[in-house]
Amino acid sequence: MRLRILLSLMLLLLLAWCKPSISDTGENIINTGRFLDDVIVVAHVGAPYEATYNSLGWFALAKKYWADAVEFDISLTKDNQHVVMHGPSMEMNSTCQHLMKNVAEYTLEELKADCALNNGEPIRTLEEMLLEIKDWFDYYFIELKVYDQNKISLQADDVAKTIKTFSLENKTIVTSYDHDALKKVVNQWIVWWRDTYTPNEFTHLNNSAYEYFLTDFRVLDNSIIDFIAHTDRKLVAYTASDLAQFKQIYDMWIRIIMTDDIKNTMHYVLSGSN
Repeated sequence: MRLRILLSLMLLLLLAWCKPSISDTGENIINTGRFLDDVIVVAHVGAPYEATYNSLGWFALAKKYWADAVEFDISLTKDNQHVVMHGPSMEMNSTCQHLMKNVAEYTLEELKADCALNNGEPIRTLEEMLLEIKDWFDYYFIELKVYDQNKISLQADDVAKTIKTFSLENKTIVTSYDHDALKKVVNQWIVWWRDTYTPNEFTHLNNSAYEYFLTDFRVLDNSIIDFIAHTDRKLVAYTASDLAQFKQIYDMWIRIIMTDDIKNTMHYVLSGSN
């Protein structure tokens, strides 16, 4: 009898240990259905206290927390290779031996030899990163960093070619603060967005080819949101720093939201609890 009780207790303990749950210890968030099923959540920084920005480890965390999409940066090296790196400074999240140099002053070979991300990962090219994460998310928001105006056409062509290589045209949204670069992308791209801080600019862009409008949620008001709702454009709002701001943006009837707090946000989106 005692042996049977002991075995039963051990079984219960084993089941409790194996049971998936949402916790604050970094365990997987289990997706058993969504409390909010009408929103696309974009991991902007993902889990900034748990992983290095623009690293494979960061994307893995965003995937683990069930992000719908990720946003990341690509910069061009001296020898015209796109790397997943914010730039121009290498000080943000790398351990380069020459931190005073910027990303455009390195060749890819030099970056691989001289630099690593803060978590020890190598700096990856866009192609290398997409090879790892191409099946992880519903959407990929790629910000094109331009540090040499003479290379805009080259950058646009290279990004388009790489995305098409992975058949991700319909899942990738390209953005840039450099509007000349975006115009080059628009000529050959299926999905793109326009980043703007100026609310009045939305009305001027109504007849443009841009499919997405991206802006800081703090500049939006009901008239702008209503205006865009009556067009065929999609509005992307950034960046919720925490769950409270995510709820604030959601209450504004915006349904594509970037957040720096993917863990707590997806906990709420999936379960409805804070």
